[in-house]
Amino acid sequence: MGWRMTPCRSPRRLGLLVEYEGTAYRGSQYQENGATVQAELEQAISSLTSESNRVAFAGRTDAGVHARGQVASFVTTSRHSAAVFPAALNHYLPEDIVVRSATELPTGFDVRSHARDRLYCYTIHNSPKRTALYRRFSWHIPQPLDQQTMERAATELLGEHDFAAFTRPLEARLRSTARRISLVRLRRRQELIRLEVEANAFLPHQIRRTVGALVAVGSGKMNTEAFRRLVHEPVPGAAALMAPPQGLCLVRVRYEKELFEHEEKNEDI
Repeated sequence: MGWRMTPCRSPRRLGLLVEYEGTAYRGSQYQENGATVQAELEQAISSLTSESNRVAFAGRTDAGVHARGQVASFVTTSRHSAAVFPAALNHYLPEDIVVRSATELPTGFDVRSHARDRLYCYTIHNSPKRTALYRRFSWHIPQPLDQQTMERAATELLGEHDFAAFTRPLEARLRSTARRISLVRLRRRQELIRLEVEANAFLPHQIRRTVGALVAVGSGKMNTEAFRRLVHEPVPGAAALMAPPQGLCLVRVRYEKELFEHEEKNEDI
């Protein structure tokens, strides 16, 4: 492999666009007691650069949650150009983690705090029969779901609200639970129902609790007025049903300017 070397050895910050299947990991962030995406990525960077590099992520994903458009960054003195890093890191990474692109970033750039919006997609497999192909990427709901009623309820999420009902009660006591949701879209393709939600930031478990509440609406266990109260009259932790992690995927992180060039715009997982 012909690696082009840059002449500068001063510290640089590189950004990575990362895709991963979260099934085998205890989440994106480093933990002492299990495999994480961060640990695998840091090990791959160390193998390439012979440096000990701490990786930062734009968004935290829980155990079993996937990502198609996670953004990571790290500081390095390596002389390899940014273009070298995707193929070189993928050589060291396991098959369920892939670096799709890399770019030079300003040294003070923070991929988390400078993010403008994050788009997640949650996939429900709505069929009487379970699936083999989608089992690690969807929540199987065998009973019919009323998609139109779910769509009407989901419109209540748009705008800035206190989403304390959709997170842990402790979270609501520790910090503000106000978030701004700019997009909510529910689409069905045959047996798959996909909920797309974009917001400036999300609370822990917010999307999975939102999906749990919408499934309760779609199955007739909760009416739309009860869902509306979860949004507009929030009681911390009231949306107790939490969808399983494997249906959730971080699709994209938006910034004021696009960080990565020539990325395809297809947002389906």
